[in-house]
Amino acid sequence: AKLVADIHKVHWNHAYTPAEIERDAFYQNALADRSIEVETHCGNLLHEPWEIQGKNHAFIEHFSPFQRLYFDQLAFRPSLDMPAHLRTETVKGFNYGTLKDLKLIQDQKRYDDLLDYWDVSEKAGRDMLKSFVKDRLQHFDDSCEIPSVQATSKLSPYILWGQISVRSIWEICESQGGGEEARTFL
Repeated sequence: AKLVADIHKVHWNHAYTPAEIERDAFYQNALADRSIEVETHCGNLLHEPWEIQGKNHAFIEHFSPFQRLYFDQLAFRPSLDMPAHLRTETVKGFNYGTLKDLKLIQDQKRYDDLLDYWDVSEKAGRDMLKSFVKDRLQHFDDSCEIPSVQATSKLSPYILWGQISVRSIWEICESQGGGEEARTFL
């Protein structure tokens, strides 16, 4: 591990739930005590919630006006390419705990069963998106509310766990699916 003096700034994506905000504030204060700056980014959403405002800076309460505002007024921010090299370091004196301490697996059998049905890789998420765009995107508007039709993208867990970003989804749908067909899904 490198000494704390070598680390000047830590970056992470914004969090939005009260528990995540509290956690991030704790780490931001702990890093500030070590003279380490924190910079947060909008990485999990296309835009920050406070950027989406109607007339007189009012928050939009219904989806249709939000959708119109988004498509008509807001600029799309493209995703960034993966860096050629990621440098990871640890902060001296920080108690990181162990992977087991994170309690990511609550029920080992359920986890093992899940892996029989779900490929958790980034590649699998991208492949699922490409398949959706090719086979179902152009019919999404007509079939997304019919339970008997497999119309949805099934990308939610990949988005939640960070294997695919909403910006990547947007870019792929725009480039491969195109305009109006993609609008309802996007």
